Amino acid sequence: MGAEAIEDVERFPPRVGVAIRQREMRRFVKKASGMREVRLVSFTRGQFTVVALNPTARTYVKLNALLEAANGRLYTGDPMTLVVRENLPPEETTRILSSPGVQFVREDPRPAVQRAG
Repeated sequence: MGAEAIEDVERFPPRVGVAIRQREMRRFVKKASGMREVRLVSFTRGQFTVVALNPTARTYVKLNALLEAANGRLYTGDPMTLVVRENLPPEETTRILSSPGVQFVREDPRPAVQRAG
């Protein structure tokens, strides 16, 4: 551990490091939830799980860029990681929803109602 790292730890007490990590987690969730493919975001033990419906390459690039930006603003601790799950069956989605750490859920779009007329 170099002198710079020791100075950083002394400058930022552990509670500040936790606050920064939580702020970056909330920022990632807010920006990822704005993507229309994203249906669910969960955060557990430093890992984001993002459930997406028919993601494109652009979705993966954008999510990875958001994660890299968040990790770049962390001063101490392990970097956060990301797992993107696509087109999950309902049982797996229910399992993720029932576990702790769910940060965002988008309702499924309602099917179009056929009107007589």
